[in-house]
Amino acid sequence: MEPGCWLGQKPVALFGSYDWGTRDWMDAWKSAAQDAGVNVVQTVIANLEPGDDVLEQLCQLGNRLAQ
Repeated sequence: MEPGCWLGQKPVALFGSYDWGTRDWMDAWKSAAQDAGVNVVQTVIANLEPGDDVLEQLCQLGNRLAQ
């Protein structure tokens, strides 16, 4: 079963971190999720550990998804 089938139009956020390479994996993940029918509303990515800016993005994202 495709994820979009059981998620419906619920908002979904993708987040993660990376050490080496580029951020391209997030774009690929977002595209694959959207192609499967997932309602991706935002992505957040950090290099290694999340800094204050990423933590703030995640806090805002959590508030947005909770509404």
